[in-house]
Amino acid sequence: MSVQLRPTAHRFQAGNRVRLLLAGGSHPQFGRNLGTGENPGTGTTVKPSRHTIAAGSRLTLPENKAP
Repeated sequence: MSVQLRPTAHRFQAGNRVRLLLAGGSHPQFGRNLGTGENPGTGTTVKPSRHTIAAGSRLTLPENKAP
């Protein structure tokens, strides 16, 4: 499964590390997910969500294409 992220830019210096944070929301790009199946516009009950990342998953960053 591939996930398309919104466009963004940041230049990392050689040797820096990147921390990846996975979250259950991306307001305002996506409507909220209550985790209950209720209508997101009128629902009032919220339940925690669980995200599972498969072993061997990876984050691939593009190579620097600067001149």
